[in-house]
Amino acid sequence: MTSWVAVARLFGRLLLREIDQELLDELRQPSLVSALAVEGIDVPRSDDALETLAEEYFECFLGPSGTPLVQSLWEHGQYEGPSTASLRKLADSAALEFNREAARNAPVDHLGCLLLLWAELSESDGKKARWLASQHLNFADQALAPVTQCGGFYGSVATACRELCQQITGDARKVHGSE
Repeated sequence: MTSWVAVARLFGRLLLREIDQELLDELRQPSLVSALAVEGIDVPRSDDALETLAEEYFECFLGPSGTPLVQSLWEHGQYEGPSTASLRKLADSAALEFNREAARNAPVDHLGCLLLLWAELSESDGKKARWLASQHLNFADQALAPVTQCGGFYGSVATACRELCQQITGDARKVHGSE
């Protein structure tokens, strides 16, 4: 579970914003390059990688054919749907504050935010983490499916993230059912 937490934090960061030089340098650390390669993610090494990654991020998530990774949009066709209120209540009950600036102004029910919140809860309150997974991560499979077709770095991230969310939600269903 501990490794899932670290991976969820990293994927949350990667989904919330395009990569800057600082994050790219972090991704290029040998231990992280090896770990990501196991997941099928090749970290770009070229000097012009930032420009290419920015274009990929726009194409996969922001452009006209991009996929918004926001639960309310997928489930209710609008921002600030019921999932948003549910997540705010959950974060409040766990004494966690949603930092819009750190989340790059993403909605609280953006998949990147959900992964970061799940990671925090996993370390402090496993029951709440499992509830979040069972109630709020199920949309990830459908939402990430088109992104996996983008190819490149973000297509690989989406594929690995989709697998992680499937593992997390599957584990939550097993344990949640026995509680």
